[in-house]
Amino acid sequence: MKKTAVLLALLLICAALFGGCATPDPLIVCSFGGEHDFFTVSNGVFGLCSTDDVFYGGILTPKEEVFSDITAYSATFFVWDGDKQHTILSMHAEDTTGTPIAVGGDLGKVITDQLLCEEDADAAALLKNGLFFELTVTDRTGASAVYLLEMRVTEVTETVRP
Repeated sequence: MKKTAVLLALLLICAALFGGCATPDPLIVCSFGGEHDFFTVSNGVFGLCSTDDVFYGGILTPKEEVFSDITAYSATFFVWDGDKQHTILSMHAEDTTGTPIAVGGDLGKVITDQLLCEEDADAAALLKNGLFFELTVTDRTGASAVYLLEMRVTEVTETVRP
């Protein structure tokens, strides 16, 4: 029930932002999330339109106390277009004193006139068919680990093409 309410709220925000979409280029809204052995990413959403694109990364929730000794982490969303990686959203948190930090929470958002830089890239197809999340963590000893997760993407709007 809570997930449905959050998704509905995000859809309403996207609808308000994309109110000016022209009929030939309809609004595309998708939700996404994924589950790894050590964490989940939930409530992500993106909207694509000819005027603005919105990408909200959702919520990162670690499972149990897997990341209890972490002093730095980065979270990145990206897609592959052939052999080229397009970063969509990235964030980094670090405590330089060596004190452990909490891994998780809001993954941020970006609003732009073009989510992917390449003009010939089909952003909707790339996002729907190959959205990835990478979590990199570093512990007190300086050891790093990288976790890769492909997102499950569900189109919420039905794209109508003439």
